[in-house]
Amino acid sequence: MFIVGEGNMEVVLGVIAIPAIISAIIVVYIWYVDKYEREPLKYVALMFSWGILSAMLALFLEELSFGIMSYEFLYIALIGPIIEEFSKGLGLFVFSKNDEYEGPMDGLVYGISVGAGFALFENILYILAFYYEGGIGSALVIAIVRAVFEPIGHPLFTGWFAYDLGRDKLGMKGKFSGFLTAIALHILWNTTALFAASNGFGSVLFIICLLYTSDAADELDGVDLGGRR
Repeated sequence: MFIVGEGNMEVVLGVIAIPAIISAIIVVYIWYVDKYEREPLKYVALMFSWGILSAMLALFLEELSFGIMSYEFLYIALIGPIIEEFSKGLGLFVFSKNDEYEGPMDGLVYGISVGAGFALFENILYILAFYYEGGIGSALVIAIVRAVFEPIGHPLFTGWFAYDLGRDKLGMKGKFSGFLTAIALHILWNTTALFAASNGFGSVLFIICLLYTSDAADELDGVDLGGRR
């Protein structure tokens, strides 16, 4: 349980505003650059909200699984990504039946919105945990670090799956491979982050991972959307 003193409440909320603003910028940007037809904001907000709810679902499932598998490295590197991508993808898969979900670009908008919502909830938990352990300075540092890396984390992973869900709507199969790719990118990200935290060689791997995931994001940005949508 996190307890914040009255004097620091405004400061903590100010720190939390950092990832909240970044999440909002990510969602508004991907919605705005949709060059075909901007998605209804009510559905974008719905998917963002699902991202927050899916983070709660993932947290619950991870708590259950951690009781079964206590080997921390394997849990963070493998089990966590599978649970989190499943939780985010569940709502996306259901929503993909909506008539507004017409193709790959729609998928990117909705998938990135889910990922941004998930990341926001996760970032808030990290900020509160670091505040509890090390004070407002630690909370501010983790807020800035996670805000910097957020665009190439959850929004990318979920956006990839959602993009392939959109391709599937056009008759181009690939949603299963898209889901596996999202998991693989997430596993790569978590694994290299763990190595980076433990040794110098891991830091090199983490930089390579950053470059790879950034390139993956560029690839999504320049894909052939297979028609109007």
